[in-house]
Amino acid sequence: STQSTWGHSECLFFFVSLILPSHMASYRLLCGGASACLVVVLAAMLIPVVVRIDNTDSEHARISFTGHYTGYAWVHYGLAPREFATTHGSVFHQFLRPFDYLWLRLAGWSIDHLLIARHLALDRLVEAAMINNQGVQVVEVACGLSARGVRFSSAYSSRHHPGFAYFDTDLPAMMRRKQALVETLANTTICQGGDRNRLFPIVAEVDVMRPDGPGSLQSLVDQMNTSVPVIVIAEGLLNYFSIQQNFGPDGIFSNVFSFLQHFPEGKFLATPVFARNRVSHLISRMAAIFSGTPRELYFDSVEDLEAEIRPLDMGIEHVALHGCAQLAVELVGLGEDTAGRLSVQEAVRDLVTKGSMTTQSTMGCQVMEASWKA
Repeated sequence: STQSTWGHSECLFFFVSLILPSHMASYRLLCGGASACLVVVLAAMLIPVVVRIDNTDSEHARISFTGHYTGYAWVHYGLAPREFATTHGSVFHQFLRPFDYLWLRLAGWSIDHLLIARHLALDRLVEAAMINNQGVQVVEVACGLSARGVRFSSAYSSRHHPGFAYFDTDLPAMMRRKQALVETLANTTICQGGDRNRLFPIVAEVDVMRPDGPGSLQSLVDQMNTSVPVIVIAEGLLNYFSIQQNFGPDGIFSNVFSFLQHFPEGKFLATPVFARNRVSHLISRMAAIFSGTPRELYFDSVEDLEAEIRPLDMGIEHVALHGCAQLAVELVGLGEDTAGRLSVQEAVRDLVTKGSMTTQSTMGCQVMEASWKA
């Protein structure tokens, strides 16, 4: 059952109204667009069922459809090692790619553009912090199959960044999988004669919804250097939770801001945050349908976002919203040195430049930056 008042047919009509340009007069394109929407909606309904049925692989059964899909997208574009790919992720990504191409041509937006733009946007902001600080500690919550920790640990292990550490954190099942992946990469590096001093992310079990005690963000403090700044990253997390779960007294923002206060300064980087438009409205409604929880996580301005954060009274001194597409283009344009250091492969550069990544193609996705300083 679902608490949402939207049915699947309403979502279909919303899809149709969303992707068809107002100037489209061709009946053939109209029928093609409507047919594509129908297939996509059916896929959205059937894929979660497939994942639930195929529970013979206990590790895969504990990863959501979006986790599989996103993880494979990162592998496909060279932002994660092939070891991070899953069979489910490959199937889902290959199945939806034709429709993603159709969306881009008819509506001007793309799931792959969104996923890669938000990933690169966070890379860019962390990279900027690494340049401005000799040492930065990064904690990625709900990291899933993200390989950002592997890439940044590799990029900065041989550079003069004392105090650098990267923590990959998520729920226990995912962290058991991530620990095995990191150990495999470490052993492969050594066997191939690689740098034995190369850093890898520290893997820890953390539930960001837990305010304190074992398994909370607070439990990481003893493993960290409290004299070094910290960055907390939440990629693709906020839109799984309601406004109350994000901004309530024991919500994600409260738990993260409480954690930041153990350090001289810190940032909370979170994405996706959407501007209020038809696409963000659709995303919110679709999330509500498949979870049964209403979500309205989009903001017209920084002031709207600050209005949610201010009641927490955590001393956040600065809040900003950055366009993911702009940051992605900026990162790719930094040159071979930076792009190579962060393993930004040719496939990503082609997607950003030749693929004409724009604010529209990334659905207006933004990354939130909230800064704290003692």
